[in-house]
Amino acid sequence: MKTVYDGEGRLERIFFAFDGMKKSFIAFGQMMLVDSTCKTNHFGMPLSIFCGVHGDGQTVTFAYCLMRTENEATVKWSFECLKDCVGENAWNKCVCVITDGAPVYEQVIKDTIVNSKHIRCIWHIEQDLEKNLKNKIIDWESFKLLWSKAVNALTEQEFNENKL
Repeated sequence: MKTVYDGEGRLERIFFAFDGMKKSFIAFGQMMLVDSTCKTNHFGMPLSIFCGVHGDGQTVTFAYCLMRTENEATVKWSFECLKDCVGENAWNKCVCVITDGAPVYEQVIKDTIVNSKHIRCIWHIEQDLEKNLKNKIIDWESFKLLWSKAVNALTEQEFNENKL
């Protein structure tokens, strides 16, 4: 656990990861999903959750971080805390970081996980599609069905059969 307090002694940030979480990252940290709640806790602070996928397809949590403000400096601090926790060797094996696409993540990922590719979460992409296209596409329900088939296609042939 790592903490940062402001000049008045108030909690500014707290990062925590338990031994099992560290071991999970070492075993399954090649792909990591990072997302934050929108101040839905008692403290009114964003809660960042670092997680991945276990060998049997289940979600596994790597770490948590509460931050009073979610900016580049605090997000970078949370990434550095996780890096310190799991070690350089495990950290450098992370090849993919999935986020909601918030601009703050782009530079932080480039600066802290140099071997990793940053990609946007499909759920967030779908939310943006609905927000921006629902009223512009005449048959929205048909589009959603074709979109779902396309993004869930397992082969190139299956993808091509579901042209949008």
